[in-house]
Amino acid sequence: MIYNQRNNLQVNVNEVFVVPIGLRVVAVFDGVELFGSDNLNRSFIKALTRSSRTKPSVNKIQSLVKKKEIIPCFLSKTILGFVTRKFFTPRSQRATVAFFEPVKTKKVYVLIDNNVNFFAHVSNNYIAAVTVHELMHMSASRKPVTFFNIFKDDLTSYYRNLWKIIFSLDKDKIDDSKIQDVVYFIFKKLELKGGEITNSDLSKYFDLLNSTFFEITTLDEERFNKQLRDYIVTVKLFLRNFDIFYLVARKFSNIIGPIYDTYKQTFGYKNLNVFCIQELIYPSEVICICSEHGLRSKVTKTINQL
Repeated sequence: MIYNQRNNLQVNVNEVFVVPIGLRVVAVFDGVELFGSDNLNRSFIKALTRSSRTKPSVNKIQSLVKKKEIIPCFLSKTILGFVTRKFFTPRSQRATVAFFEPVKTKKVYVLIDNNVNFFAHVSNNYIAAVTVHELMHMSASRKPVTFFNIFKDDLTSYYRNLWKIIFSLDKDKIDDSKIQDVVYFIFKKLELKGGEITNSDLSKYFDLLNSTFFEITTLDEERFNKQLRDYIVTVKLFLRNFDIFYLVARKFSNIIGPIYDTYKQTFGYKNLNVFCIQELIYPSEVICICSEHGLRSKVTKTINQL
C-alpha cells in the first residue's frame, strides 16, 4: 500500500501461540521501537506453511525473513496508535497490522498482537493473506517492470471496466492499448514516484483521462466533466487528509462505488471487506486485493522472484 496511503490488513490468528521472550528491537519508526523475537519468526513461518496461499513460496518468504526484508513484530496499543496515524489503515480489526514501507526501508512489517492467548484465535490463512498482500506492494516497488509485465493483462481488464463504468465509455470504441498506457502512467508517475503526489501530477492525470476518454464517452460534455472533476477531487481529498475524506466519502459514491463493482465484474469478487480507494492511484492495490482471492500462480511467481 504507499505509506499513509497504503492498505494495511488487520487480521486474527488461530493456531499460533507465541510467548514474548527474547525480545529485541527489530525496527524504529519516528522514535517508536518495534519488538520481535526468533520465536515469533518461527511461528510466523509455521503459519504460512499451513496455508495453501503461501506454501508454494514459503521458502522465499522464510529467506526474506532471515534477510530482514519481512519483519514480524509484536503489536501493542502504543504502536497500534502510531501505525494508525502513520499509515493508511482502512481495515481496522485491532489484531494484526501489516504494511509495506516504500520510501526508506522498502520492507514489509507484520505487527501481531500478543495479548493473553490471542494467538489461539488467529487464522493461518489470514496471516498468509496479509503477507501476500504486502509482498505484492513490495514487488511493485522493488521490481516494477517484472510486476507490471506479470499482471498487465489483469490490470488492463480491471481499469477498462472501471473507467467504462465511471465515464460511461462506448465499449466498442475502447482501445486496450490506450487503457494500458493510462494504467502505466498511474503506476510509474504516481505510485512509483517515491514522494508526495503534487497538484501538478494530478493535473497531468486529469488531462490524460480527458484526452483518452472524452471522444469515446456516451455522456454529454457537462456530465463527463463532472465525473472527471469528481474523480480527481476524490483522489486529492484522499491524499491530503484521509480523516476528512472518510467523513465525506459518500458524496463521491459515483467514483468509489464503481471500484467495488469492477472487482465483481472483472474477477467475480463480491462483498469485499475493505474500503476501496487506493485503486485510483496505486494499480498494485488491485493485484494486492486479487492476491487474497486468486491469481495464485502469478502471485507465487511474483513472490519467488523477489
